[in-house]
Amino acid sequence: MEKLVYFRLSSCTVAVCAALGMTVSTCVIAENGDSMTADEANQLRFEIKQLQLINKNQADMLRKMEGRLQQLESGQQAVPAQQQDQQAGQQTAGAEKEEIKKSADPSSSVENVLQEEHVLFGDQFTVEFGFNYSHYDRKDLVLEGFLALDAIFLGDIAVDDVKADIFTFDITGRYNVTDRWQVGMTVPWVYRNTNFQRNVSGGVESEVSEAGLGDITLLSAYQLYKETDSRPDIVWNTSLKIPTGTDPYGTPTITKTASNGDDLTFPAELPTGSGLYSLTTGLSFVKTTDPAILFANIGYTHHFEESFGDISSSAGNQPGKVKLGIQSITVWGWRLRSMNGQV
Repeated sequence: MEKLVYFRLSSCTVAVCAALGMTVSTCVIAENGDSMTADEANQLRFEIKQLQLINKNQADMLRKMEGRLQQLESGQQAVPAQQQDQQAGQQTAGAEKEEIKKSADPSSSVENVLQEEHVLFGDQFTVEFGFNYSHYDRKDLVLEGFLALDAIFLGDIAVDDVKADIFTFDITGRYNVTDRWQVGMTVPWVYRNTNFQRNVSGGVESEVSEAGLGDITLLSAYQLYKETDSRPDIVWNTSLKIPTGTDPYGTPTITKTASNGDDLTFPAELPTGSGLYSLTTGLSFVKTTDPAILFANIGYTHHFEESFGDISSSAGNQPGKVKLGIQSITVWGWRLRSMNGQV
């Protein structure tokens, strides 16, 4: 808002433009005859400079306000474009999440079956700890005597009772060379305890324990085909067992005699390995359906022939060869899983 202020003097009329805002500027011109004094001239120069400064400040402020207005107008135009970009990004992310959901990891029940009956190709390197326990109880009828008249047995009738407990602790390391090929190794530690007993006329009993390294196994698994809607997951498995444990051949025996004269013969030590190299190869299949998980394994094991310096438990060395031949393997089964994916 501007206001014009006029001061009428005897010789001239001066129009002064004063800007009303925070301050009001007025120009006072005094006349003392036809000429101005030096003080009046300086005052006039001062007022002119003040007006120039005010105009300059207002011009700067006007330029800033115009620049700010342009920024606001350009920002309002950019916001819809930015919102469109964000919406497009959210749609893309949603599509990616949906795609990830469609190819989500298998449930825990599927992974358990794959780990037990198949092979997992997920992690680069895995370490597994295992424990296995087995127990058997065998009873043998022992007849010590002779037949009279081919119908009557004269002598002692005894029952040999053998109870064995085997504890196996193993550690398995697996490394994925590629997303389809996996190699590994299993190192077992075996503890065995066997009780020998002859139940006749008071009986005689003895117990033998043994602990040590078992047979190390080298593993290899290659995924031939991945699971599809019409085809199961197929993996080719190969393993080589190395006889690092103690073998059962040529083991010396001990004879223990009871007070009544009964004898009990048992081995002096127990084996922790097989003593032979063996190669196992086969195929494993896994197909996930709703609500069952189907799996199957087929293959065979070949035991290589091996020579030993002593294969008999009798006194003296009796060298010989051991050849166990080929053993076929066929396993199949299925498991049900609940709504939450558990077996």
